[in-house]
Amino acid sequence: MIKVNTDIHIHTNKSDHAHSTITECANYAQSIGFEVIAVTEHGPALGDAPHPSYFGGIDTLPSKIGNVRILKGVEANIIDFDGNIDMKERHLKLLDWVVAGFHYHALKPGSFEEHTNAYMKLADNPYIDMISHCGSDNYKFDYEPVIKKFAEKNIVVEINNHSFEVRKGSDINCREIALLCMKYRCPIAVTSDAHFHEGIGSFENSLRLLNDINFPEELIINTTKEKLFDFIFKKKGIRFE
Repeated sequence: MIKVNTDIHIHTNKSDHAHSTITECANYAQSIGFEVIAVTEHGPALGDAPHPSYFGGIDTLPSKIGNVRILKGVEANIIDFDGNIDMKERHLKLLDWVVAGFHYHALKPGSFEEHTNAYMKLADNPYIDMISHCGSDNYKFDYEPVIKKFAEKNIVVEINNHSFEVRKGSDINCREIALLCMKYRCPIAVTSDAHFHEGIGSFENSLRLLNDINFPEELIINTTKEKLFDFIFKKKGIRFE
C-alpha cells in the first residue's frame, strides 16, 4: 500500500476562501507525522488571492514551524490558451514550488483543442513544477500528447484528492491520466488541496485509485521528505536540509 507523508498543495487563510493560519497548518501536519507542507496560495487572477506583494515578500515566511518544513509556493492560474500564467518572473524566482492550473474565474473553459494547446505551451515554462487538478471535465484535453510532454519536461501531474469530491469526472479522468503517467514515466504527486488544516494529508480517494491500478510508487515524488527534496534539487537546484 502506498503511503505519503508530505502534502505539497495546501492553502492558508491568505487565500480568502481558506480558513486556517500557516501555524495551524504546520502544527496539524506535525501532529499527523508529516514533515513537509507546501503553502500554495492562489495567483492574483483569482479574486480571493493575496496581494502580489505577498509573493514579493515571501521570504518573510518561516522555513520551518516546529519540525515541519514549509515550502513557499503558489498555485498560479492559466490565464489564456497560450499557456501564460498570472505570476511575474521576479516572483516565481523566489518560490520553492510552483503549481499551475485552470480555474474558472481566471479563464472560462474553451475547446478541447484550446485546453490542449494551453497545457502544451505551459509545459515550456521552466518555472512550472506541478500541474493542478487536471482531471476536471470542464477543461478536458488530449491526454496522451500532453502527459508525454509533461514527462519530457519533468513536470509533476497532481492527483488531487479534493477533486474527486468537487470536480465532475475527476475519478474517471484521473484514472486515465494516471495510466498515461505510468506509460510515459511521468512523475506524479498525491495532494489534499486542503483549505482547512484538518484536511492536510487527506489522500483516501487518490490513494485508492493509485492502488487499484498498481501505480508504481517510484513515480510518486512526495511519498517521503527525502524523495521530494531530491526531486526539487534535481529539477530546480534548491537544496533543503
